[in-house]
Amino acid sequence: MKRVRTTSYINRLTFFFLAAILTACSLEKKSGFNRRMQNLTAHYNILFNARELIKEKQAAYSTAFVDNYTELLSVYQDTAAIAGEDKELQAATTKAQYIISFKEQSKYLGDAYLVLGKTNYLEKKYFNALEYFNYVLRSYTEKPDLVQETRVWRARTLMQLNQYEGADTTLAAAQLSINPKKDITADVYATRLQFDIDKQEYTNAEEMAKLAVEHADNSQQRLRWTFILGQLQELNGKPAEAMASYTRIVRSNAAFEMAFNADLNRIRIEDMRDGVKISRVDRLKSLLKNQNNEEFIDQIYYQIAQIHYAEGDIDKALENYKLSTSFSNKNQNQKGLSYLRQADIYFKNKTDYVSAKMYYDSTLLNLSPTYPGYATIKKKTDNLQLLTDNLATIAREDTLQMLAGLDETARTAKIDEMVKRNVTQQQQQQASVEAVAAAG
Repeated sequence: MKRVRTTSYINRLTFFFLAAILTACSLEKKSGFNRRMQNLTAHYNILFNARELIKEKQAAYSTAFVDNYTELLSVYQDTAAIAGEDKELQAATTKAQYIISFKEQSKYLGDAYLVLGKTNYLEKKYFNALEYFNYVLRSYTEKPDLVQETRVWRARTLMQLNQYEGADTTLAAAQLSINPKKDITADVYATRLQFDIDKQEYTNAEEMAKLAVEHADNSQQRLRWTFILGQLQELNGKPAEAMASYTRIVRSNAAFEMAFNADLNRIRIEDMRDGVKISRVDRLKSLLKNQNNEEFIDQIYYQIAQIHYAEGDIDKALENYKLSTSFSNKNQNQKGLSYLRQADIYFKNKTDYVSAKMYYDSTLLNLSPTYPGYATIKKKTDNLQLLTDNLATIAREDTLQMLAGLDETARTAKIDEMVKRNVTQQQQQQASVEAVAAAG
């Protein structure tokens, strides 16, 4: 009997101990200590790693981004070539979702939602990204730094969705809340810069570029925005100021391609040096002799062609555009652009629609579909297809009728003559290209 009582007592004691432990655990969930621990683990472990994954992905996108230096550069390079889920971004998403699900007392919940917005933006899931950014702006108004960064990303998202009115309103709010001491300030001005470029408001864009450069804390971004500033100063009719901006690039530690293109732009806009008129074509040709410029020969010939075209020497321009395409092995956008200029010459200046059609076809094969005006080029090519088909039919019928009127001996001789003439023309064109290349 005594043994039964002892066992019963032990069971009751065990029950009370378990109840006490469970109660303590429940209380700990809402204790200040646990809240501090959740903040520490959320911020210094999970959130930090998620942000690092995003930075690494942005850097990877930037490295793979292909710039077209003949057009205004994009302010940011963190755009993927194609949409879709990414392993690293999915890992960052998982970390943010963990904070939201299991760190409910953490003060970094808003930051976690911002991470989700960024990962969706970088995966080109813009509608999803917009929902997360909207949620942060609605729910965390007491956190000005978080709100300001979210405004920047929301504006960028709206611009991707072609919702410029909303982007304008968001950027206006961000500009009213500028704190010059905060890192995000440069991105506020940079995002407004992209907005103004997209809307072709180049005067205001120039001012935004200056402010973005002034507040940039990243040297590579500062150089990129300085290059864009030079481009805008050119567009705004300020060659001396553009020259100064490009010179800063040339004398900096900018990547070789950017420095090279800045130098090309200086040559293009510089008419006088030391009071003596200098041939810009000769200066460009001198760059061909520098072995460091081997990768950029196509761009040099393109610039030479542009000068000849501007001076009205269409044949010289055409020769150098052809040289540009022949030396374009890596830069597909440059090759496509050189084909486009040749196509335009055959279409507008020589009214040779058959040749124009062939060069427009080559343009579409090489030029990126994101190139401004790509859809217009495609439409023109389709229209030319109809025209060239009709012209080919007419030419073929005329030729066939002419050959049919000849006796067999004369017909054979005429066909041989036509073949030889075609071969000779091709050889002459190739020899012309090689001669110009040798002279350069």
